[in-house]
Formats: sequence, structure tokens, C-alpha cells
Amino acid sequence: MTQIIGSLDIRKYDARRWMYLHQQKFILNDGSWLLNKRGFVLDFGSIPRPVWSLEPPLCTESDEGYGFHDGGYAKNRDDSPFVEWSHPFTREEVDAGMREIHLHCGVSEERADVIYGMVRQFASYSWLSEAEREVRKFEMAERKRVADQIRDL
Repeated sequence: MTQIIGSLDIRKYDARRWMYLHQQKFILNDGSWLLNKRGFVLDFGSIPRPVWSLEPPLCTESDEGYGFHDGGYAKNRDDSPFVEWSHPFTREEVDAGMREIHLHCGVSEERADVIYGMVRQFASYSWLSEAEREVRKFEMAERKRVADQIRDL
């Protein structure tokens, strides 16, 4: 059974992020867990400002799901010392765990599915480490360079 131990006790960290004042543990149906410790900084899923009227980043039943999601991505990307997990989650497991937490917190199935679909489609870059991001930037620049050379022929 899905459980959340501890409340979402946060304070403003900067213009777009908040910091945990106390830890919060998420236990999923399969028994796996993720713990966001005191001091963990989150941005509630990096929701773009233009979408805030549809999905505000704070003070909704979605907040805990985004806390789980941000913790899982931070642990994978940066090996954040402010996050622990029962095992290394895959991106798919973190995204599915966010959906599970959303449903547990009262988000409608339809809305949880939309959020999940958006995360699956648009959040892959956020999963990458800094090194992986640099490789991706290099590859994009190289593709552009080759395309420019072909165009100039």
C-alpha cells in the first residue's frame, strides 16, 4: 500500500525552488521507497510558468508526487546526498511512482495520466547527468555543423 511518512514541510529557497525543512519518505505499492531529507531542494517538476494556470507548482494535491519525482531525478542525475532510495530507480519507475503518489493523494486518474504523459514526453533531459548533457550538446552542435556544410555545398 502506498504510504507517505512525514508532511511536505518546505520553505522558499529562491525564485523557483523550495527546500525541505524535515524529511519525507514515500513508500510505493511494491515496497520500494524514496526519502527526501532535510535540505533537499525541489522545483515541483519544473512546471513551465505558462502552464501554471492548469497545473500550479505548489499548494495542490500534486505536490507530494512532484516531491517524489524531483527526489528520484536528483538522486539519479547528481547522486544527491539529500535523497536516499531503496534501490536505483529507472526513469520509468520514478515517473510511474509519481503517478502512484498522485493517485494516493487524490489526484484524479485522468489528471494523473496527463501529468504522467507530459513527464514521459518532456522530462528525459532532466534525467541526464551533467556529463550526459554535455555529450548531448556536443552531438547537437555536430549535427548542426554537418547540416550547415551540406547546405553550403
